[in-house]
Amino acid sequence: MTEIALLAGRTAGPAGPSASTWKRASRRELVVLALYFAGLITLTDIINVRPGVEVMTLAVALAAICISRQPRPFLHDWWFLLAGLIMWNLSGAIAAHSPVQPHLDFMLKADRALLLGRDPVVVVQKALAHAGQVGPLDVLTAIVYNLHLPEPYIVGYFLWRISRQAYVQFAAAALILLVVGFLTFVLFPAVPPWLAAERYGQVTSVFNGYNQVLRWYPMPFHGTPIFYVFKLTGDAVAAFPSEHAAFPLLECHALASCTRRRVWLWLVLWVLAVLFTVVYLGEHWVTDALAGYAYAVLIWVLVRRFTGQIRNGVSLPAPRG
Repeated sequence: MTEIALLAGRTAGPAGPSASTWKRASRRELVVLALYFAGLITLTDIINVRPGVEVMTLAVALAAICISRQPRPFLHDWWFLLAGLIMWNLSGAIAAHSPVQPHLDFMLKADRALLLGRDPVVVVQKALAHAGQVGPLDVLTAIVYNLHLPEPYIVGYFLWRISRQAYVQFAAAALILLVVGFLTFVLFPAVPPWLAAERYGQVTSVFNGYNQVLRWYPMPFHGTPIFYVFKLTGDAVAAFPSEHAAFPLLECHALASCTRRRVWLWLVLWVLAVLFTVVYLGEHWVTDALAGYAYAVLIWVLVRRFTGQIRNGVSLPAPRG
């Protein structure tokens, strides 16, 4: 928890006469927020409800009202990101109707080139995974995989409580990433490893480890309410680029812009954990992850260049009223 508290150590301070409407988080608030979000994720995992946009939108709104006690600045600063994340949740159902034929050869050849003729996903699953058997590593990686959607909400909220300028830059980069990713999914639908084995027979001994855990879990519900209500389905061929890989790196850059090194370096471990997870579960090729990294870095650099560097002691003006 001391590392979480250090998030407040190097931040942009309030500026302007209206700054009293937005107050930077205290160390105590950051610790409470960490416990709050950790408890939320634990609870949703126990009852097997993927924390989708419905849960996370409500979660950050409650945090702003009950913990941070800044509902008006929250509404002012978050409405556009919340709208974008809700649309992101629906974009997969739209991209699934792309008229473009799914691609496979590019990722398959690129991955084999990276490992000198061998498939990284095959190597990892043969060494560590077992089809039809769910072990601790399978459950752990499924939890990591499940955190893909909550990530921008949680990291975005911490950034908002530390530095409003860092938050705005992150929110802009995240929305651009989602739009560019969606366009790529439509124009370049890409077959993931598990589907390449199941439907195309291009790789052997690869299976969908995430679905295996979902079938094993005793609680039957594992979706998001909006998909159940409207009978929506996700996009099975939205593998390139891997947004699972892109978001942790984008979050790492954003936190590095406004916190001490000892804080954001922990997120480097999360970047590596997600990379291992998506490969281990057969959800992404290594090439997908590398493409996600390229998207994240390029977008972050462009946003930073456009908006200007964050300087210590400088922040965006707080909302009036």
